[in-house]
Amino acid sequence: MPTEYNYPGHESSGASVLRPLLYGAILFVLVLALFLVASGVIAGSGQDVSPPPSTSLREPALQVDEVTDRQAFEAQESERLNSYGWVDKDAGIVHIPIDRAIELTAEQGF
Repeated sequence: MPTEYNYPGHESSGASVLRPLLYGAILFVLVLALFLVASGVIAGSGQDVSPPPSTSLREPALQVDEVTDRQAFEAQESERLNSYGWVDKDAGIVHIPIDRAIELTAEQGF
């Protein structure tokens, strides 16, 4: 009984391990080179890549009365939406009431 089959198109020898190892080594060298280039760029940029220190070491304030806080917030926002005021006085930028902004947009268009 034969131990090896000789069919047409059948490979009788085992697969070569050299080519995948070569590709793996090339890939490793490329990744290492990219890592070194990237770390050189980061180090040469002069920017601090460490996270910023905590600005406050005190505990956060907890919300005691959410209904009152919500009402105060809505009143403040309503006041801003329905009044005139400066956004940037030096640049001459103002905010106008939302109803007036809607009227102007309807008259002039976008």
